[in-house]
Amino acid sequence: MELMVVVMIVGLLAAMAIPSLSLASYERDTYNDAGAIMQLFRRARTRAVGRGAAVLVAMTSTATDRGTFLMYEAVAPNPTGLAVWSQVPIATCKYPTTWPLSAMSPIDGVNLNGTIEQLAGIVAQPNVFSPTKTAVAAAYVCFTPLGRSYVVSGSSAVASPSFGGQTSNLNPFGIDVTHTNGGTTRTVLVPPTGMARIFSHF
Repeated sequence: MELMVVVMIVGLLAAMAIPSLSLASYERDTYNDAGAIMQLFRRARTRAVGRGAAVLVAMTSTATDRGTFLMYEAVAPNPTGLAVWSQVPIATCKYPTTWPLSAMSPIDGVNLNGTIEQLAGIVAQPNVFSPTKTAVAAAYVCFTPLGRSYVVSGSSAVASPSFGGQTSNLNPFGIDVTHTNGGTTRTVLVPPTGMARIFSHF
């Protein structure tokens, strides 16, 4: 009888612990995906400074896209007759650099479509403490070899983003990552320097 009581108590405690364990798993998965996005931005800036090339990170999030982040590098085309890219870096985000993304091969990326996490939104905000956020479906950030960043965003993805006429970015923007089953929202805050950080909203 005593053994049965002990078994029942252990079973009840285990049942009570399951939701907490599940939530902890959600939190870990969300944090890991947010961390992957953060590291992508840091690698983009580091690559731009190290290679002397403009580096672009393209972000999209729609009803059918949980969140896709792709990194591209600006390189000069080969002379006529050669079939591959010359890989000579181009240092500017603006003209004469063009970004025909469909014809370019990404050099790195993060795709949330194979996970159970999703973007709550790509948002522009004055700072992480401000409640004012403007969600967008697509955004593009370009880093120069000097570490400056340029950002363009819109309500839909574009085939070839253009940074002509843009001034250097002065405001941070964020990427909110959440789990489909709820839990804490993790915000990847990207300041103008490109040194992204993760903030949590409890």
